[in-house]
Amino acid sequence: MMLSWLRRCFSKKSAGTPEWYVISDDVRLALLRSPILEDMFWTSLEIVPLTKPADLRLNDDNFWITGVWEIIDARTDKPVPNVIASSAGIDRPRGRVVLRGVH
Repeated sequence: MMLSWLRRCFSKKSAGTPEWYVISDDVRLALLRSPILEDMFWTSLEIVPLTKPADLRLNDDNFWITGVWEIIDARTDKPVPNVIASSAGIDRPRGRVVLRGVH
């Protein structure tokens, strides 16, 4: 399963490195990049703020767990349905969030 996910993400057919936008209130808040498979079905992603100053919600566990946001595939500009965040919250020292369903 993980191998097929990696093949899809890094195949020659893909238009570059897999990256995703986080959108809330019609604003692109962050770019998610550098995916790392953490555990079965969970992927850790680096959070790169796109607003200046960075939106404070990006460092708020509640935003990721219960907030209203959408993930958009940066390569296709299409929404990625059914993405959920880990209840463990944000890995602040590494600047990463763990999501399920990004692929």
